[in-house]
Amino acid sequence: MSKVKLKRFLTEYSVRNKSGKDYPVYSVTNSNGFCTEYFTKDVSSNDKTNYKIVPFGYFAYNPSRINVGSVDCQEVEENVIVSPLYNVFKCSESLDRHYLKYFFKSRYGQNLINANTSGSVRANLKFKTLCEFEISNRSLNEQKEAVEIFENINNLIENEKHSLFLLDELIKSRFNEMFSKIIYSGDRETNFGSICDGIIGLTYKPDNISDEGTIVLRSGNIQNNNLQIIDDVVRVSNINIPDEKMVRDLDILMCARNGSARLVGKTCIIRNPTEQMTFGAFMTIIRTKYPYILHHYMNSDFFRIQLKSTQTASVNQITNGMLKEYSVFSPTDAEEKQFRSFVEQIDKLKFNVQKRIDYYQELLNKKMDEYFN
Repeated sequence: MSKVKLKRFLTEYSVRNKSGKDYPVYSVTNSNGFCTEYFTKDVSSNDKTNYKIVPFGYFAYNPSRINVGSVDCQEVEENVIVSPLYNVFKCSESLDRHYLKYFFKSRYGQNLINANTSGSVRANLKFKTLCEFEISNRSLNEQKEAVEIFENINNLIENEKHSLFLLDELIKSRFNEMFSKIIYSGDRETNFGSICDGIIGLTYKPDNISDEGTIVLRSGNIQNNNLQIIDDVVRVSNINIPDEKMVRDLDILMCARNGSARLVGKTCIIRNPTEQMTFGAFMTIIRTKYPYILHHYMNSDFFRIQLKSTQTASVNQITNGMLKEYSVFSPTDAEEKQFRSFVEQIDKLKFNVQKRIDYYQELLNKKMDEYFN
């Protein structure tokens, strides 16, 4: 299969919002594509006349973020605006825009992006460079047939992800069923310090980074309230810190400080760690007899409302002293055992669902390899 350069199909679009119309401001992320939830402050009073307009069906990407997949086709509203830093472009009618979208998500497309953004302090991909990428020279009908295959597999993935969501909601429902009346009554109200064996925070930043050694857990390792050892995990060698600051089974890992308020207070339970782990700056470890109850309490509305009332506009953080004084209910050993048993049953179901997601994702990757690589 011959290949052609994208410059045959792509045209840059740099129309600014000079009239100052009240278009919604969007961002492009690798997980959600075009979205608005990453704007935590109202930008309506800002001067948006220099922002770039992205019409429906046009693409946009942040040149310094495309290496993590932050490129998408705008199919949300008739017109939106994005930061002046973004590159905006459209594709011709001879290239199906959904086919192009999958091209960027494919392993082949990601390899091209990574190869052309490496070697600099801050990754950057110019539109001119993007236009030099080569794509398989297929007819429009072939492109649409490929998109149908990709969409069918992707729908299977999304259905399984929805199953994960429903299972998480089932855990939340069980938590509320068991504990909401206790929490609202205030009869067993206490503070975190009274039910925790230890609340440990670190302020160091690892400087002895190594390809092997102790894993340093950071906020990015907390994904959907679970621990995830990400590909770019930080490791350190010859680290000399007290044993109590090494992560243990059933520790709760918490993000204590972050530029994004929505990440502060997010937690996960460390379960059966197979490698030696510690934790980095602005992270906290909580040790308690009630890790399952406390973890889910900290991800409930009860705790988030309390947390929000103590945050300031300038700093998003939970100090050890603050955490010790936050209100919580006092659980019993029997309640922890009962709730943990329920969560572990659901986790087994989630494990099987995740296996199906991984299978379908690999199938999608292989299909995209067939068409693009």
